[in-house]
Amino acid sequence: MKSFYFAWKAIWKRRSSTVFISLIWATGLLGFATIQRLNNGVSNTLRLQLENTDLLLSAKGSPTKSILANVFHLNNPNGNILKSEAEKVIANYNLKNVRRIAYGDNYKGFRILGCDSATWNHINYLEIKGNLPKEDNEVIIGRNVAQKTKLKIGDEFHGTHGIMGHDHNHKTTSYKVSGIIYSITPSWNRLIIGSISSVWKAHSHSDSSYTAVLARIDNPLEKLLIPKRIQKNSSIMSISPAFEINNVLSWMNQSTKVFSSISFLFLITAALIMFFLLQSHIKERLSDYALLRAFGASWLKIAKVVLWQNIILGGFAILLTYIGLAAIWFGQHNSIALSEILQKEVYWNLSNDIKWIFGCIALSILTSIGPWIWLQRIPLHRALVDS
Repeated sequence: MKSFYFAWKAIWKRRSSTVFISLIWATGLLGFATIQRLNNGVSNTLRLQLENTDLLLSAKGSPTKSILANVFHLNNPNGNILKSEAEKVIANYNLKNVRRIAYGDNYKGFRILGCDSATWNHINYLEIKGNLPKEDNEVIIGRNVAQKTKLKIGDEFHGTHGIMGHDHNHKTTSYKVSGIIYSITPSWNRLIIGSISSVWKAHSHSDSSYTAVLARIDNPLEKLLIPKRIQKNSSIMSISPAFEINNVLSWMNQSTKVFSSISFLFLITAALIMFFLLQSHIKERLSDYALLRAFGASWLKIAKVVLWQNIILGGFAILLTYIGLAAIWFGQHNSIALSEILQKEVYWNLSNDIKWIFGCIALSILTSIGPWIWLQRIPLHRALVDS
């Protein structure tokens, strides 16, 4: 305990440099921790969104845009596909867990999505207040929709024409909120979901079309072959979401490596500064260490004093890192994309931080060994006489 007290006093006397080193160190640790959380968040979000979705049928256009629109509900779709042609493809290739969707209008910027009964089983909701829609004019709304629009169960509203537009309202078509859901799959929390027939009623000209069809393919080989066959033999675009997402992830991994390298440089810089600062401190306080030896302190006790100084610095860095993570957590709620990736269950799963916390402590220990060895080679009795 005396070793810790002496180390704390030494740290306190040079607190400005202590804060400087801790900030540099915390910057590196924050980079690692944030990248780790983003990777885990992206992996978790993709796993939930792509569950049971091996095939996406949509209108011809950009595959990435189609996936963002029809799987993640973050973009405008390429268009619609004929119901007759889509049903023919479904029957010919014996697709499983088929989910048909059709985009309707929007309400205050939140999309109205029409879907079939199979989609209800895909929502994975943690909690539902009220009931699932029973009538064509009934909808359930996600938690985010309820929070932003203040809609409650039993409220009625009119959709605005277009997916994200703010044009004229469909006064003849009103929707009634039958329930509010909180889903573990983020995209459902920002959707207004009704039956596919309700969307067709609001747009009487589109009752023979879907926006997209999502399905599962059980055979691993067919997962590769079926999308190519459909693409070749029909006017519908057939996409393997997992394949397209892997291409995006490979690009993201390159970016992650760059940010990780920058964070690592910050850590190495902080470690070197800490090493030289501790050595400089030993030179300045050489007489104090000489007195400790004169009063019978062993080299082990001296080592503890040196070590505690670095551990205290590392502790400050870890504390500052978590302050930074908390700031990011409270600031990310203004971004829809980040709030979907950085889910609470993933973001505050502190078991993932064990590696870099132990790494920080290990670095504290390693950078204290050099100055301690150097201290032993100095004739402390001479330092005591000089003091």
